[in-house]
Amino acid sequence: MKYKSLFLFVLFLGLSVNANAQNDELSSVLKAFKITLGADGNEVATEVTEIKPGDIIEYRLTYQNETDGSLTQITPVLPIPLEMFYLDNSASP
Repeated sequence: MKYKSLFLFVLFLGLSVNANAQNDELSSVLKAFKITLGADGNEVATEVTEIKPGDIIEYRLTYQNETDGSLTQITPVLPIPLEMFYLDNSASP
């Protein structure tokens, strides 16, 4: 059920982000990555479509301006699924 929830969340979020842009001026792509430690101790991000309890997931939301001009007052919103927890101070631009 949690795997289905992740898929539906990603699908819903992708649709909701586009719904906030006027006239398809702004497109977006949301991807989920599982974070693990490599043999060298550095973080490794692997794109995933299924997760398990205890996995650390990083969402990457990429926007693209589809116009020839500038867009202003863009406010990206990335809600956290109810069954997940946000790690304090883990967000970065």
